Amino acid sequence: MQFADPEWRPPEEREETPELPRPINADRYNQTPWQTPSTSQEEGYLGPGYAASQPQTPWAAPSRPIPRRRSSPWRWLILAFIIIALMSGAFSRSFGGFGGPGPQQSFPKEQVQNFTFNAPSVSTVVITGGTGDITVHTGGAGNSIIIQESLDRGPFGNSGNGIVKPTQSGSTVSVNEDQGSDTSFDITVPAGTHENLQLTTTDGSIQVDSVNGQMTLQSNNGDISLQNSQGPVSLQTNDGSITLSNDELTGSSNLNSQNGDLSFNGTLDSGNYQFQSTNGSVDVTLLNTPNFHLDATTSSGSITTNDFPSIKNTGTQAQGDVGNPSAAKQTTLTLKSNSGDITLHAA
Repeated sequence: MQFADPEWRPPEEREETPELPRPINADRYNQTPWQTPSTSQEEGYLGPGYAASQPQTPWAAPSRPIPRRRSSPWRWLILAFIIIALMSGAFSRSFGGFGGPGPQQSFPKEQVQNFTFNAPSVSTVVITGGTGDITVHTGGAGNSIIIQESLDRGPFGNSGNGIVKPTQSGSTVSVNEDQGSDTSFDITVPAGTHENLQLTTTDGSIQVDSVNGQMTLQSNNGDISLQNSQGPVSLQTNDGSITLSNDELTGSSNLNSQNGDLSFNGTLDSGNYQFQSTNGSVDVTLLNTPNFHLDATTSSGSITTNDFPSIKNTGTQAQGDVGNPSAAKQTTLTLKSNSGDITLHAA
């Protein structure tokens, strides 16, 4: 005999639980899951074991789709503008060197600047250039230094003014060009005077003709040439060549090229001279026969000193005195190359 569930009541006596209305303005993801009232196929028995009495799985809200961000075309346009500006050098010129001081005075477009002195014994020219060339020569009369600028007209050249800052202090003229600019300089110094040249360029070449005085010339990737000049010199280039023709070196001089050839044709006064090329050749022709001591070495090249029989040459090392041994101590000629040949000639 089965007993009915004590909690069972006829349908007409059961109290219906009213359904609570759903909030109208609430976010559907923050609402209490909607419960669908279970409907029994058979309203007679609702006790344990009946399928409708099992717990119902709450209704799960659908996941909210994440909108995909579209790439803005302005970002690519700005990036392209920056790349083009950097290639042409306009970025540094437009912003005054980007963090550096602005120009004190700009050259007029491809015009001449004239700097006059009160009969100085020695004048100094300091040029700090960018990628342009620097040329220095003598000419004219008086005590004036003339500087002419010119601009590169290549595909990435600047068609406007070069941003340079020419200044004069006494007998010293200084020009600081904006880094990365492509302005070249042609400098005319007075004839018959002594000049102190301090010239630097990044990728351009340096040429000096018929200048007397102390010279410090440096180019990163350009060639350096010196002719018909006199004085102590310090020449430095990384990937360019160094050429001296019909020059007279005095005091102590240093010529250094990392990856280019070095050639000297001229005379030596008393002093210490070092000619060195890391990966290039060294060729020296002496127009006079001074008293000097030679010290030459090369790692993988060869040394030729046939015109000076007093020098002991093993092929990779050469040492010896030329002329009067006691006077030779006053002048030392050092020639070095790692992978290039060394040749010493007598005119």
